Amino acid sequence: MSARNPSHNSYEREPKEPSGKSKCSSTQKAICVGSIGFLLVCILVGTYFGVNAYISHEVDKNDVLLSGTTIANEWASPSTPVYTNFYFFDLQNAEEVLKGAKPRVVQRGPYAYREYKEKVNVTWSDDLDVVQYFEKDYFIFDANRSSGDV
Repeated sequence: MSARNPSHNSYEREPKEPSGKSKCSSTQKAICVGSIGFLLVCILVGTYFGVNAYISHEVDKNDVLLSGTTIANEWASPSTPVYTNFYFFDLQNAEEVLKGAKPRVVQRGPYAYREYKEKVNVTWSDDLDVVQYFEKDYFIFDANRSSGDV
């Protein structure tokens, strides 16, 4: 009888040392990376065109000027403030200038005015293709934005 190691059974295999290599060949790896890349490109292209189509649809839906819509109300009476600043030059030596002297001027301002635009007497055609209106513009002095009174 031969001497046997009692801790070693004949039916057990010794564990192999890890070799560090995967079971996939380089061709399989290339196919896997290519497939993932192709999938990502498809997702990005689909997302781009899908989002672009959605945005275009929303813009087209909301940019039509129809009576009673938000865009029509904003068009008729804009809520965005528009300010205009005026500057003037005060001639300090008018008598001397009349005699040929060089003018001496002092800049005055700014004098700020808020501009209001409003469309009045707005009428829509029966098929809503034509709108007629008069535009009313007026300015209101804004002392807080000005440097002095008028």
